[in-house]
Amino acid sequence: MRKWFGHQAGDLKPGVYDQHGNDFGEFCGRREPEGRRMNCGRDLMCGKGILVFSLINLLWASGAEASCCGSGTEWNCTAGTTSAEISTAVGNAADGATLTFAAGSYSWNSFVSFDNSKGATLACATVGACYVTVSNGSVIGMNGNLSGTNNNLYRISGFNFTGVNYLFPGQSIIWFYGPGTLQQVRIDNNIFDLPSGAVGIFFGENSTVANFYGVIDHNTFTSSGSISAFMSIGAVNPSPPPSPAGTGNNMFFEDNTITITTMTDAGLGCMDGWGGNATVYRHNTSTNCLVTTHGATHAGGPPNIELYENNIIVNSGRAFRIAIVASIIRVLASSMHSTIASPRPAARMTLRWG
Repeated sequence: MRKWFGHQAGDLKPGVYDQHGNDFGEFCGRREPEGRRMNCGRDLMCGKGILVFSLINLLWASGAEASCCGSGTEWNCTAGTTSAEISTAVGNAADGATLTFAAGSYSWNSFVSFDNSKGATLACATVGACYVTVSNGSVIGMNGNLSGTNNNLYRISGFNFTGVNYLFPGQSIIWFYGPGTLQQVRIDNNIFDLPSGAVGIFFGENSTVANFYGVIDHNTFTSSGSISAFMSIGAVNPSPPPSPAGTGNNMFFEDNTITITTMTDAGLGCMDGWGGNATVYRHNTSTNCLVTTHGATHAGGPPNIELYENNIIVNSGRAFRIAIVASIIRVLASSMHSTIASPRPAARMTLRWG
């Protein structure tokens, strides 16, 4: 086995080392190339080489290449950091780590999957100033690796997802799934500029039993046509948990703004779901989308839907009457205290059930 600075290669953990093999204690998303490591002793010419080497190293470390640098629970990612570099940082970070992203542009084209054994926060340093171009489908979440009862905190905050390019309609930017119970997730203060037919945030999938609890708050969703801001689905649970009604065991979708220019598909709701979809939908403002949920024929329907204090506006012309009727039908089984506004202020109404 080749030796570096008197160490066996296998002894060195990922990181940056000086010529004596001392660990600088911070990992920047990539190992320093072997050719950059020098151990010259007192040779004069080699000393000059060290000077040149140091200048090259300074330029290399100055941010010419994007990456995430840090250790333990504190990490910083420069503008342009790729999905692969984020995945490396998440893998090396400690439980409860925060990865702070500098304002600027990013292009993410592969899935960054959180670790089921340790929580992490991905946050833009300036809310809304991290512009993320998304391609090839979902790019953040848990890629089927959720399992057991997971009490770690996962947070995605402050990003501006734009220039979204999906492989097929219905794909989402954020997707958590796997056969388990996720106790703590927060997705907040993000901007989702979505193409018509897309989904912003997705939990679960049809073949697994799962539960997702947390908060989706203060996000902005925009599109020229119908989208679903949030969906949560799952398989039939043969041993369901106690009723989550009135408890914290729900996904709280609150204080979000959804603005759709024209309702192109009345069946594609602001939110939707079935299976393990326990949702509290409150304090949201939406334009030209309905609050929907599937019923008992879809994995038993949702275990809980609470809907109140929302401002639901439909003003996309002929879809208005359909929207009002559909909204009434879909919420009859839920307690509701929401405001629905028509194109004419005089038609504004408050609906109450329960």
